[in-house]
Amino acid sequence: MKTLEERFLEKVEKGSKPDDCWLWMGATLEGYGIMRDVGRQMLKAHRFSYELHKGPIPKGLYVIHSCDVRRCVNPNHIRVGTAWENIQDIPAERRSRIRKKMWASLSPEERAERVANVAKSLTGKKMSKEARANMRAAKLGKPAKLSDEAKARKNASIKRAWASGRYINRGKDV
Repeated sequence: MKTLEERFLEKVEKGSKPDDCWLWMGATLEGYGIMRDVGRQMLKAHRFSYELHKGPIPKGLYVIHSCDVRRCVNPNHIRVGTAWENIQDIPAERRSRIRKKMWASLSPEERAERVANVAKSLTGKKMSKEARANMRAAKLGKPAKLSDEAKARKNASIKRAWASGRYINRGKDV
């Protein structure tokens, strides 16, 4: 049986020059190369390449392409960075298209609501204690604490799914 590294390298087409992109020739999802490990868990090819050639990806960081080719797995073209760095790394023309498409998909009411939310955030309105706690938890990689109303909605949803036979217990007590 082939190792995961051997299976990975079989699906990589390296360019003739050392600085060329190494293109993933296997399956893709949203333009990114994907593969499955021995346990059938899906792995993104560029993330696997980073870990194979450079070591583990620090928790909370993204693997960012410097070449903007989603199928590229060349370790010289990928690095780790924050979500903000990843967004800033998107070419300006594509970022503009994404914004226009997102804005066009909103109804006039949703657009007005978004503008109002931005205006509120710029007026210096304070965040609630719960929102601040959730921001701190997110920075530490911990799950957000749900409000009583959100907990009630979640529990009601689980109860409905359980009653209909659709609920699958994934090792967590209900």
